[in-house]
This record gives sequence, structure tokens and C-alpha cells, in this order.
Amino acid sequence: MPPESVKVQLADLPEGEEDLLEYLSDREECIEDYEDEGEKEHTFPNTVMVGGAPCVGPEKQEKLQKIVLKLFERFGEVTECEMITDDNKQGLGFFFVTYSSADDAKLACDNLNGHALDRSHTFKAVMLDNYDQIITRTEDYRPPPSVPFFVREHLWWWLNDERQREQLLLRYADETEIYWHDPVERAPMLVYNGSRERAKGSKVWTEFRAMWSPRGSYVTTFHRPGVALWMGEGFRKAMKYEHKEVKHLEFSPDEEYIISWDGTPHAAKYDKAVKIFRTQTGEVLRSFPTPMVAPKGGEFPHFLWSADSKYFAKCSDKDILVYETATMKPLMVEGKTAPLKFPDGLDRFEWSPTDPVLSIWTPERGNSPGRLVLIEIPSRRELATKNVFQVRDAQLHWQSRGDYFCLNVTRTSKSKKTGHNQLEIFRLREKNVPVEMVSLRENLKLFQWENSGSRFAVLLQDETTHAQMIRFYQMKGRGKGTCEIITSFDISSQINQVYWSPLGTHFVLASLGSDGTLLFGNLSADGKPDIVHKDEHFMVNEVMWDPTGRYVITAVTVPMVSGGASAWRYNMEAGFAIWSFQGRLQYKAQKERLYHVAWRPRPPALVSPEKIDEVKKNLKEYSKNYDRIDEELKRSKREEFQGARKEKMDEFLEMLRAMDDARKDHPSYDDWEDGWDDLEDQIEWEEIEEQFEEEIDSKMEVVADS
Repeated sequence: MPPESVKVQLADLPEGEEDLLEYLSDREECIEDYEDEGEKEHTFPNTVMVGGAPCVGPEKQEKLQKIVLKLFERFGEVTECEMITDDNKQGLGFFFVTYSSADDAKLACDNLNGHALDRSHTFKAVMLDNYDQIITRTEDYRPPPSVPFFVREHLWWWLNDERQREQLLLRYADETEIYWHDPVERAPMLVYNGSRERAKGSKVWTEFRAMWSPRGSYVTTFHRPGVALWMGEGFRKAMKYEHKEVKHLEFSPDEEYIISWDGTPHAAKYDKAVKIFRTQTGEVLRSFPTPMVAPKGGEFPHFLWSADSKYFAKCSDKDILVYETATMKPLMVEGKTAPLKFPDGLDRFEWSPTDPVLSIWTPERGNSPGRLVLIEIPSRRELATKNVFQVRDAQLHWQSRGDYFCLNVTRTSKSKKTGHNQLEIFRLREKNVPVEMVSLRENLKLFQWENSGSRFAVLLQDETTHAQMIRFYQMKGRGKGTCEIITSFDISSQINQVYWSPLGTHFVLASLGSDGTLLFGNLSADGKPDIVHKDEHFMVNEVMWDPTGRYVITAVTVPMVSGGASAWRYNMEAGFAIWSFQGRLQYKAQKERLYHVAWRPRPPALVSPEKIDEVKKNLKEYSKNYDRIDEELKRSKREEFQGARKEKMDEFLEMLRAMDDARKDHPSYDDWEDGWDDLEDQIEWEEIEEQFEEEIDSKMEVVADS
């Protein structure tokens, strides 16, 4: 179809406007020639309109524009930032800020609306496309309820420290303090201690506990109304979670959710005893009465998170109910809530540290054996089962990478007078999940997997002599199906704990609660053990490796709630010490009423486990560079100390010279010198030499008669 054309004639013009005809073209005009020139934009999804800024003159506009631009660039790439002015170039307090993407613009609008630029100016930010809708609202308009929100900025700022230092948290007496640990300075360096809160009138930073989140992003403090969250380099308050008289708290592994409990017993049936919050907004997503059972023993936690935080589960004495985190509702089967049921009873369960797999132990009852089952969630598929008879006790042990699982059972004889331990080890990464059995004749006191490794350690005690040893085992590779003894050696009967480094290889053997013996050792790749240092920390009851495996804290802590005579006894020795992984003491301090000390956790490594293993094998090559950096720092500190000492010595010598010059310039100087000479002439000096003998060493040898 040919384009529509228009021809204007004299008769088409309004009366009195006939002279306009001479301005019209003689040829036919095509309407499409004008319509195709381009359509005007009617939407601006990338632009934010900001009001409430200071109204400044031309001389201050450039400075203000830089401040506003810096604020808005936190949320994305800004392509244009325009200040609105009147005809006299006076600012009107408005800006148009345009982003490269609509999502960035929306994020900036949500976060900077209500932002206080200073005491007198607060931003009002709206999307430009919503402006017409906002100014035409009727009087009965009600805004939607707002949800608190904080921006996750610089969460892991401490990881960028040029000297790769670690941070630690101390909670003692009325103090809560965060420090850098500097191996060169030795003494911890204070980072923050709640001074900002005390300046506002608060007596303490926290009224009860303080703790790190599992990835180290936040610090949480406990107060009577609830819990507060602190973050960033300045440890600013990011969020508050209202839950009166909170006793315990736990984050999900990804730090997106928080579970809190106020200590209300199960029998009270209080439906808000347990609360689940969304970390970033503070919303209460779900509330529960206190469950009947705490799966790990003790009084908390009642809910256990899966490693990916997609699920959480609670149990009674006969079933496990798994919830989906996204909906906060139980997993359904054919549209109905379907807990995992165990009619003969349920003792305990644990999640795999890496996969959505539950390990569940049901105790022996009558003719029914004790039973271990590994169940995949949400499919409910049984990966493996194991029935064991004549069981007195059972413990569940997951390897840190989820490659292996150990069921440690104590079996009794038919007479039930004697017993022995049996290890059932499951290989989760192999087809059909094969199981190996390791039988132990000695009493098993402790089982510990090597972190990030395929080895484990057991503390064993002879029933007759009560002599104690430590034995190391190695899981062979895929398909080899062998668990073999690497090595073993005798240790003191006082040793009762093994602490592997987070990177494996190195370990600390400790005697907790008694003489405080500490053995620092390592197990080489070829299975050779080496105890590199022995020391002690009297009354020690806590041992903690830092996340990098470089340092160890040993501590004597006391319960925050009075624990009677034993707590008073520990308080006499309360304090902590920092050691290198080789057992060299770097710092030690007494802290009266020390309740808690903890290294700041680190987020999961971004490199693969295989790459970590490669680095461990070539650690000596990597460590050369860090040794050089450490040596340069030590040399710098020595030079700084020597320079300061020389400067003070020079100042002192200069004072002596000035005093000597002043003495010589004194009018009586010659008289003083003459008087001294006279005194010297009157005194007769006698030189006496005295000899002292001291026996340095003696050695006796028996010589046979010839």
C-alpha cells in the first residue's frame, strides 16, 4: 500500500489565514517522512529522582555533586548525575541520577530513600517513572509497610589486610573487644571495643554473649530485648532482632537466616520460644514452641541446618520433620506433611557437612537391632543402612568433605560385662556406598577425622594397664577398599583431646581440665609422626585453631552463669595464650572472668579441594615468599626500635653536653676545678686486687684399673 500523502489547497485554510499558502510546498508531502524521524521516550526505568539535597549556589555545586555521585555509585555504574537549578544557577535540592541498568537504579532508590546526608538534609528518592503516580495520589492512600534492610558492603574487609593477620573476639568481665593478632608485634592490637556505644550512654557493648557468624561476616551481641548485628570495618549496627531474653542463637551456614531460642522449656508450649529471622531484613519468618529433643544433646540447638541452608530439621523421640527454608514449610509427600518415622525410637541425627544427606541412628530395642541409615533429602532415598546388635552406645562422625562417614559403636558381650568398640566406615563417593569395619580391642576414648583429609586419629586405652596410645588410620583411594593403620605411639594418660589443624597434617594433643599438657605435632604425607614441642597451660579447657592453621589459642574460660566452686577455681586461672602451629608461645595474658575467646571465621575457600591439596604438597615453595615478608617486617620493627632508642640516647647525650657547657660557662667553674684538684691531692688511693673462683661444671668418670 503506497504511503498516504497530503496536498493543501487555498480552500483548506481558515478564513483570514490565506497568506499562509505561500509558505507551503508545491509538492505532495508523505506523512511517513515525518513519523519515521523517531519516537520520543516516555519511560525512564534507569533514572532516579532525588530530592532533599542542600540548595547551594554555583560555588558549592561541584563539591555537592561529587558527594551525591559517590553515594549513588555504591549501587552500580552511574552514566549521568544532573543537578536541577533555577534561572540564576541556584540549586533547587533535586538530582536526576541515571544508571546503566534498571536493576541498579531500583536498588539505589530502595536503599537511599530516607538516607540522612547530614542533620538537616534527608534524601527522598523515587523512580522517575513513578513520579506522576506519586503526585496524583489521593488523600486516602496508605503506603505499604516498610521492611528494614541493610546493604552488605565490605563484609569481608578484614581479608584484604596486607599482612594477612587474623582477628579474635574476647568477652570478659563487662568488656567485649575485637583484636588483630600480629605475629610480629606479638601483643594483640585493639580494633574495636564498643566505645561508640558507651559514648552514647550504654555501659556495655553487650549485656550477655557475643559471637561471630559462621563465615565471619558479622558480630552478634545479646541484649534483653533481643540480638543486635554488627558489620563492616567500623562495626556499625546493621540490624536488630526482637526476641526477649534470648539464651542461644545459631546462623544458617550461608548466614541468610538466624534461629534464636529464649530458653523456654518444651513443657511450657510457648509458641514463640524459637524464632527464625531473615538476617538481612530482620523479618520473623517462622516461630515454634521449644521442640522435645535437642539432637546434638544439651539444651541447644533444636533445629539442624543442611550444609547448603536449603533445609532444616527437628526431631522428636520417634520422627524427624524436614522443612524447606524457602517456604518455611515441611516437605510434602503427595500433598501431605510426611515426617521420617521411626516407630522403635530415634536417638540422634546429623546432616552431612557438604550434601543434603541425613545420618540417623535408632537405638537397639528388644529384638530390634541398632540401625544406621543414610537418607538423601528431598528424595528420601536410602543411600546405605547398617544393622548392629548388642550395642551399648553409638557416635556419628562425618569427615569434613562428606567423603566418609563413621559409625562408632560400643558393643557388649552376651553377658554385657565386657565390651569393645567397632568402627563402621562408609565411603559416600563410591558406588553403592561400600562399608568397612574396623574392630578395636582397646577402649576407644576419642575419634577425630583429619580436616580436609582421609586420615583419622583414635585415642585408645588398655583395659588392664590403663596405658594410653594414639593411633592413626588412612582411608585408601577409590576402589581400593582398605582402611589401614599408619602409625601409633604411647602418650600420657592425662591426654584426652585431639585437635587437627583446619588444613590437616598438624595437630595438638591436649590434657583438658587437669595438668594442661600440650603436645604440638604433625603427621607427614608418608605417615611419619613428629612431636615438635611440648608445653603446658594449667587448667586449660579450650583449644582453638585459627581458620588458616597458623595459630592456636588455648584458654581457661568460665561459664557466664555461675557454676559454683569449679567455676571459681577456673576463674583463678582465667586467661588465654596464642601459639604458633609449631608450639612457640607468642602471647599470654590473664583475663579475670574470661567467658569467651574465638578466632574470626573465614568464608569458604573459592578454590577446589584438589587445588588445596596441591598447595599443601608444595607448601614449602609457597611459604618462602611469606617467610621473606615476615623477615622484612621483623627487620623493619628492629630498625624502628633501634632508631627510637638511638634517638632517645642522642637526646640524653645532648642534654649532658648542654649541662657540661653550662657548667663551664659558670663564673665559679675555675674555683670548682681548683677545689677538686685539692681534694685529689689530699687522698691517697690504694689499688687492691681480689680473686674469686666459681665452679662452672664438674664431671666424674670412673677409670678402670689396668
